[in-house]
Amino acid sequence: PCLAAHFSLEGDLVPLTLSVNTSQGGIVTLNTLTPDLSDQPWTGSYYTDFPVTLTASPYEGYTFTGWEVKNCEALSDVSAPSLQVQLKDGTQPSIKAIFQEQP
Repeated sequence: PCLAAHFSLEGDLVPLTLSVNTSQGGIVTLNTLTPDLSDQPWTGSYYTDFPVTLTASPYEGYTFTGWEVKNCEALSDVSAPSLQVQLKDGTQPSIKAIFQEQP
């Protein structure tokens, strides 16, 4: 609430769930945070006033193949490693990064 008042935020605070299809595939950065997805999924609360940015970085031997986005709006290409999404009031959005092992 103090944060909302300080930044004049009027949107809802919604729980964003983040996961990966395999924790060995890579890491995901959400804005400036790199959550530990080894015991996934990870959930954090974000305001709906501003888009959030995610970046997928595959580990050696893996490639990033895309994002699965539910209950929020993708503002950029879901097949690109960097994704921007707009959260919606009253929702429980979830985003999954998909990594694939290289042959």
